[in-house]
Amino acid sequence: MIDATPAPCPVHPTTYHERAQVLPVGSRRIFRFESVVGLPRRCATLETELMDADREVDLMDHLWMLERKGRGSRVFTAIVSVGLGVLIGIVAVGDNAAAVPMTAVAVGFGVAALVGILVEAVASKVSSVRLERVLDWRKRVGF
Repeated sequence: MIDATPAPCPVHPTTYHERAQVLPVGSRRIFRFESVVGLPRRCATLETELMDADREVDLMDHLWMLERKGRGSRVFTAIVSVGLGVLIGIVAVGDNAAAVPMTAVAVGFGVAALVGILVEAVASKVSSVRLERVLDWRKRVGF
């Protein structure tokens, strides 16, 4: 006897496919929910929804943009890190604003450098996962 209930999706959580995840033609986005990566993971249910909605060409354009978008500029990370270092240095000094010990400033810049490295590591991981998903979806849409 054939079971009428479809097999659970091995990629997404149980409730992910309770409603359609591909938005209709004319929507700004293609998928209802997109993570920080910019694409959901590929599965047979999403592929079927994509074909039913006739959004494959839109997905190809979206993949092209994501692939060429890159990681952005590291200038923002540098500015935030330096600002954080200065802020930590000033806070470490407290009320004594007349003389700023070099150790406080050095510790502030050290913490800022660590935060900057952490932000860059996370951005690098997101970028690599994004490209993996783009390539996976490109295999599906055939270009």
